[in-house]
Amino acid sequence: MIKRISISVVLAVVALLFMASPALALDPPDSISVESAMVFGNLAGTGDMAVVFHYLIEYEGEYPETPASRSVLLRLYSENGTELLGTSKPYVFFAFDTNGYGDGCGSFYFTAADNITWGKSYRINILCTPTYFDPPQSFTHTLTSTEYSDAETKTESQEDMRDYIMSICDTFRGIYPDVALKSGMVLSVYGEIYFRGAIQGLQQLCPQLFFVQEYVPEELEVEEYDTSLPESYSARLVGSDVMTGAERVGEILGISGKFFLALLNFAVCIVASVITMRKGWGLEAGLFLGVLITVCAAILIGDTIFTVLMVVSLIAAIGIMYIFVLKRA
Repeated sequence: MIKRISISVVLAVVALLFMASPALALDPPDSISVESAMVFGNLAGTGDMAVVFHYLIEYEGEYPETPASRSVLLRLYSENGTELLGTSKPYVFFAFDTNGYGDGCGSFYFTAADNITWGKSYRINILCTPTYFDPPQSFTHTLTSTEYSDAETKTESQEDMRDYIMSICDTFRGIYPDVALKSGMVLSVYGEIYFRGAIQGLQQLCPQLFFVQEYVPEELEVEEYDTSLPESYSARLVGSDVMTGAERVGEILGISGKFFLALLNFAVCIVASVITMRKGWGLEAGLFLGVLITVCAAILIGDTIFTVLMVVSLIAAIGIMYIFVLKRA
């Protein structure tokens, strides 16, 4: 019994010793810094805010094998440094071959509901956590007024963000010469992979960075159409001498006055085609004249049925002219 208790005590002491000392102690970086930072607002919605920054966790020798996404925390604190507002972690990009250390891009994003105040001296903190570093390393950068975008509209703010990320791409090209992060004024395939990982929701925040852009189109104002104009046109000849005469002739022939006008239009088109043919001007001139006559009659009378009748009559006129004139020629 005593032997078992002794073994248990020894095992407990050994476990405590292992817990007291870091199991994965990494070499501390030579230096930590925030090379540049910018804050942008009203990107995806009114009152939102994105903090984007270029950090450097510098090593003169080889980078640690443990990825920075596990060993390093990116944090944003209030002005007095007591309230933690947001956390993120370095994005480990395979093409850089740095395990997330070295030069990288970090970000924080807040919606209007997060109640983040524009223009405040928030603190960006980079922490090499005590779980992996002994002693832990930390660096804090305080945002200044010059690091806040002065854009006034959503489009201007997105353009400022695009320009800043393009400048980061230019800087990284000198550091990682084998990795092209941009193509012209948009991100390359590598750039899209990296910055999507480093800045969550980037395509919604700054669609100008992408060759294929996603956006929600604004609702267009639609003007409601009605039939008031054709109705007023259809009543244009009501009670006029033209319609009175057409109705009288229609009564004699047993048809409506509008149908009589359609037949009259038909006859006029036939006569016009015959005249142009006999003058040697060709059928085309007569057909063109018939179209003008039909359009003018449609505007004058303005009735839908009448318009259909006149179009049909014009087609019939073309067919008759072909049968009796062109085909024989």
